[in-house]
Amino acid sequence: MAGTEPAEVDLAALAAGEKRAWDGFVMSHGGIIRGAVLRTFRRFGAADRDAEDVVQDVFVRLANREFRLIRSFDPSRSKLSTWLSVVSHSAAVDALRKRRPAAPLDDSPEIAAPPERDLHAPVELPEGVLTDSQVAVLRLLFDRDMDVPEAARLLRVTEQTVRSTKHKAIERLRQWHAAQNGGG
Repeated sequence: MAGTEPAEVDLAALAAGEKRAWDGFVMSHGGIIRGAVLRTFRRFGAADRDAEDVVQDVFVRLANREFRLIRSFDPSRSKLSTWLSVVSHSAAVDALRKRRPAAPLDDSPEIAAPPERDLHAPVELPEGVLTDSQVAVLRLLFDRDMDVPEAARLLRVTEQTVRSTKHKAIERLRQWHAAQNGGG
């Protein structure tokens, strides 16, 4: 059923490498991992048939180095299903990056150099594309040349929130620019 959390997992037994705990974990949470990998593959236009290798890779990552990755899970920060989705998405993106063939340099079209820009001038952001918090994060990071910890302290948020907000803002800007250039 969509939206329901799978059965509880004995994380201590799982991290200790107990076979019964591992088998139960694979049965109860394999669908979450498979779903996250498939969603990522589909988002990037990759074939579903290649996803099963990545699903297996996720299980290997979770079990490697005496279940180190599983032991890093903090239930106070997220649900296990959310964390597994993030781990699975990351593994899928890594796999897709490795599979992407590199074009020979000679086959690459020449690209004109971007116009000169005053590196001390504020970055121009299109109106109405980003949220106020996204604009604030980009201004602090790029216009004021702050690092993530400094921006997080100033905004009174976690460093992860700053990184996530920056990522989402850049993704929105990419989509906006693609739409402006007829690509979206």
